[in-house]
Amino acid sequence: MYEIELKARVKNKEETTHIINSFATQKNHITRHDVYWILNINSQPPVIVRIREEITENENITKQIFVTYKRKKLQFDTTNKAIEVNEEFECIIHNRKSFETILEDSGYSKYLSKNKTVDSWKYGKANIELCTIDTLGDFLEIEILSKKNDEKTVLMHRKELLHILTKSGLHHNDIENRYYSEMLKNIKKEQKNV
Repeated sequence: MYEIELKARVKNKEETTHIINSFATQKNHITRHDVYWILNINSQPPVIVRIREEITENENITKQIFVTYKRKKLQFDTTNKAIEVNEEFECIIHNRKSFETILEDSGYSKYLSKNKTVDSWKYGKANIELCTIDTLGDFLEIEILSKKNDEKTVLMHRKELLHILTKSGLHHNDIENRYYSEMLKNIKKEQKNV
């Protein structure tokens, strides 16, 4: 399965929440704590595995631990704004420590961590998430899952993603091309240089 998604910076979270509530169906409030493990920092692209602890609040509160590996690719439009087309491999684990031991013994090391609070909605085929990420701020993520990632399919979904972005009160210029891990890595470097 492929994730075709874009993310955009949000200047006014309250206003954006109000707009999305007017057209989409709210699903959950989610808290995510991600730890990224890297195999070889010098390879291009490096091999990164994410372990995510996720707490979902709706009628019940559930906690799950996901292991995710993504084959990531950015596709740029004529204005140099990107959407992500990721092939995602994910499973649920029940014993985090055991899996971390396997990673360590396989040569992986902890790379980055990220805390994220999310309000999620559903609109048509799209999942919409309004996210607050520690040290980075607020972002809108819009994602459509697809069995295919050919040019025609990606273009069709890009149009839908951009339509939902505009419907949410944001603009093409708000799109963020960088991955969160890249932004966090830059902050980490800046903090070392201070």
